[in-house]
Amino acid sequence: MGPTGGWPYTISTNATDGMFKLSLNEGFHAIHHYRSSCVEKDRAIPDQLYLFLLKVVRESHGCVVTAFYVHRAVAVDESAVASECRLKLAYESPCGSYRQESTFSVACTDLFGGLPSSDDYFEFVLPKSIHALCPDTIEISVSIDIND
Repeated sequence: MGPTGGWPYTISTNATDGMFKLSLNEGFHAIHHYRSSCVEKDRAIPDQLYLFLLKVVRESHGCVVTAFYVHRAVAVDESAVASECRLKLAYESPCGSYRQESTFSVACTDLFGGLPSSDDYFEFVLPKSIHALCPDTIEISVSIDIND
């Protein structure tokens, strides 16, 4: 079993210029993101590690993608301030006739109390009519911006 308990996962780095692609199915997808300021023997040494969860749900009106930043400091010290994280999600239809892009702050959670209230996070909604040709999997592009 992988580091995410069987959920699909992607590893991204600050060395990744721009956006990277993800193929998402219904359920959770973890993104392990790390930033590094040190390179040893042509290999980046992670300074800071970040964990994001993307939750994909099929609704009657389309596909809903929500994102969460998992941060242990929230559980250890309620007064701790987690880094401000922003995601950019983009979807382009296979034929290129439709493009949707959103940039938003990501809700922070320690997961001990479950997922944050739906009032606390952004939902990236793809209308059913847009991705009807690929109902099981959607491919999106992701960019991560973290301000410590």
